[in-house]
Amino acid sequence: PDGRAKMLLEWDEVKSRFPFEILLFFGGGFVLAEGFDAAGLTAWLGKELSGIGAVPLIMLVALVGGVTAGFTEVISNMATVTVLLPLVAALGVSIGVDPRLFMLTVCFSSSFAFMTPMATAPNLVVFSTGHVTLPEMMRHGAVLNAVAVLLWAVVAVTLLPAAAGYSTKELPSWAVAQANFTCPG
Repeated sequence: PDGRAKMLLEWDEVKSRFPFEILLFFGGGFVLAEGFDAAGLTAWLGKELSGIGAVPLIMLVALVGGVTAGFTEVISNMATVTVLLPLVAALGVSIGVDPRLFMLTVCFSSSFAFMTPMATAPNLVVFSTGHVTLPEMMRHGAVLNAVAVLLWAVVAVTLLPAAAGYSTKELPSWAVAQANFTCPG
């Protein structure tokens, strides 16, 4: 009507409404994971942990799940998954186990965070009612974490490979190419 074009989106509106902290948070996690990979830390750690392959597979899955669940009590699920996925993939390749087993363990176990209010929004809601103290939440949450990790380990080792159509005893073609990784200096 007055001949002037109106912008669909003004920068001031973007600055006031866009959650830049979320962008930085996710971006930071991706940069950290890429840094691990580019520096050779992922490959080095996978190679250094290759001796752990003598441990029974179900115990390794439980260990990876427990470490993941522990991290998510104090670090966000996304950051935990972003950092741990390349590490456990390298671990799987180095011990000759399909890395998807450990990668799926990290993905699922990142949701097994029941001990602290900061771990997940539902935990915070429960804690904010005032009916649950932090020691109670940690005590009961530890039991829930342990049960969830152990149940996942059993399911992941016994049922998941058949259901997902892979074998834990052989590397997929995409992982075979990574099996010949080299570690810097």
